Amino acid sequence: MATPLKRYFNLGLMSQEEFAEKMGVTPSMVSHWVNGRVPVAAERAPTIEKLTQGKVRCETICPGPEWSVLRRRPPRPRSRRKAA
Repeated sequence: MATPLKRYFNLGLMSQEEFAEKMGVTPSMVSHWVNGRVPVAAERAPTIEKLTQGKVRCETICPGPEWSVLRRRPPRPRSRRKAA
């Protein structure tokens, strides 16, 4: 079964070498991720999601963390209006 990263690279949108350079890792490491030999660390997943423009989601490459909780934004502070 193809990994999410393998499916992404099969689209031809970016080479593994270019991806490795943008990630700051070796092409060998990307190859390990693509082929499922080495799991993607949770710290790397958000960067991968950004580089792939959401085509590879954190949840699909690193299912351990509770990504839905991490994606939530803190509530906006309410503006305090002074009574007239």
